[in-house]
Amino acid sequence: MALSLEFRTIDEWDEALWNEAEEVYEQAFPAHGRKKRAIIMGMFARHLCRLHTASARGQNGQSRVVAMAISAVAAEANALIIDYLAVRENLRGQGVGRRFMDYIRQWAAEEMNLSGILIEAETDGDAGATSPETVARIRFWQACGFTLTDYVHHYTQVPEPYQAMVLRLRPDANLPDDGAALFRYITGFHRQAYRRGT
Repeated sequence: MALSLEFRTIDEWDEALWNEAEEVYEQAFPAHGRKKRAIIMGMFARHLCRLHTASARGQNGQSRVVAMAISAVAAEANALIIDYLAVRENLRGQGVGRRFMDYIRQWAAEEMNLSGILIEAETDGDAGATSPETVARIRFWQACGFTLTDYVHHYTQVPEPYQAMVLRLRPDANLPDDGAALFRYITGFHRQAYRRGT
């Protein structure tokens, strides 16, 4: 029987909800690959992001977050950028991530009237995805409808290279196929996220 999920999206900082989501976030991303709580709080304060959660009730009847995502809107692209998406470790491979992504996709199209979704997927370098973890990650996003671009982006702050993936929500989506062009939106968001003040 499929796990019953309750989805939620917020655009204001919620300490209690973040405390639940943070556990999933920290399971999925190493310390050097995730934004610190203060940065995320600042992003909320400047209305740069949203937190999406999927919650399920345990046998004790208590609801807990089983998947989380942080997203931002790139207005110039009319697209959602998914900054992070994670599923609780013991529930991976059970369809929770796909169902959560279906919710985010519907929310982006219907609630926000966006024409696409962008992500940056960690890759293995210029040769493309070769490690089992990277192949599985790319396949997950492809199963969700994303297309992988060829360009490999190297950040100076983190060791892992990334590739952009794009999901068009409408046939008339004006999003380039060129990964380097897509990374201009993604890196623009990161610059804003780390900028201090308003």
